[in-house]
Amino acid sequence: MVKAKSLMVAVVVCVALAVVVAAVSVSALVHAAGGKRQVTWLMSETPSVQLGVWDKLGVAGSYHVTFEVTASDGVRYLARKTVAASTDWGYVYFPRDFFHYDKDGHYYRAWIAPGQYYWVARVGGKVIASDRFRVAQSGRTTEITASP
Repeated sequence: MVKAKSLMVAVVVCVALAVVVAAVSVSALVHAAGGKRQVTWLMSETPSVQLGVWDKLGVAGSYHVTFEVTASDGVRYLARKTVAASTDWGYVYFPRDFFHYDKDGHYYRAWIAPGQYYWVARVGGKVIASDRFRVAQSGRTTEITASP
């Protein structure tokens, strides 16, 4: 029991020292830059797939389109889009705009993982477009390819 307590204290002390060192480092950067804060840039990248439909002849007027993406494990994700004028594209982005709804009515945000995906777009319950894409991952590289 004594060893566990001393280990916890050591972890707390290390974390506290790391915070003090980080604060000193930031303070040194501010003073080194003549009192101005130095900019530290972070980056973010997220793989996504843009899906879209368009009423080419402009006959439909405004419409509601439902996109459904089915992952290789059978999980289905949904996104809905209202297109104000038939001259506009109705775009959604997978996984950002998609949710999975379970049998109890709960919903979960979609995520992208390696595998094969199949998607359909419906207007008024009728399938108006469909296709598939594949996601492959190797280390930090994610590759998304459309169907051939």
